[in-house]
Amino acid sequence: HCKLSVLGGSLHFEWGNSLTVCMHDVSVSQCIVCPRGALLATCSGDMCQVWDAPTGECIFKFKHETTGVYAEFARSGDALFTCDTRAWYEWDMTTGECTARIRKVGHVYALSPCSSLLATGSEEGSAYLYSLAEQRHVFTLDGHSKTINCCVFSPDGRAIATCSNDTSCRVWHANTGQCACVLEGHSAEVTHCAFSPDGSTLASCSQDMTCRLWHAKKGECVKVMEGCSDKLAASAFSPNGAQLAVWS
Repeated sequence: HCKLSVLGGSLHFEWGNSLTVCMHDVSVSQCIVCPRGALLATCSGDMCQVWDAPTGECIFKFKHETTGVYAEFARSGDALFTCDTRAWYEWDMTTGECTARIRKVGHVYALSPCSSLLATGSEEGSAYLYSLAEQRHVFTLDGHSKTINCCVFSPDGRAIATCSNDTSCRVWHANTGQCACVLEGHSAEVTHCAFSPDGSTLASCSQDMTCRLWHAKKGECVKVMEGCSDKLAASAFSPNGAQLAVWS
């Protein structure tokens, strides 16, 4: 059981009955919990730090080339992925070593469920797929004509969905980089997309103030949800896929 609070450069977290305060030189911009247990990662300025939650001990410090650092744990908890404005990095959570560095292309990204692939989306409308193990570019996903706002892997890692300011979403085969289907119907920029937990449905949010549900393989729109009074920014399915939350 863990409770977190952030105030400026101070991170307060409760683990069991203990309270720990960790200090940063500048404001903490992000704090995440490792899926496998008692590790926390915090981002501040050009630094990402990994902490042992029960003791508050700083285990690793990862200094980056620029500020604006963002972090995400692998689902296995064995690795931490970070990025700054120049590159993506993979860090081993046993040794603290940097095991991969890929020059950053794009402004949004997604990790595959097994953390072997990295997908990025660019302001120019192209998406890119990288192999983290081989530290190389695998495919370029061309098709969108304007900025890509979101990219996401399906739960099984076999598909990638992207959405764009060109008002469309696209679903791609992760193993070939080929476009499987184009999802068209929104009348304004599509800001976010998300797969349902079973991967059968894709939700898309748009500045046209609607959320659409699509058959992820066929590309058919199965439902249009209207009634919002503002442009939609993002959505998320409940763990069982029965509910969908949207926000503006």
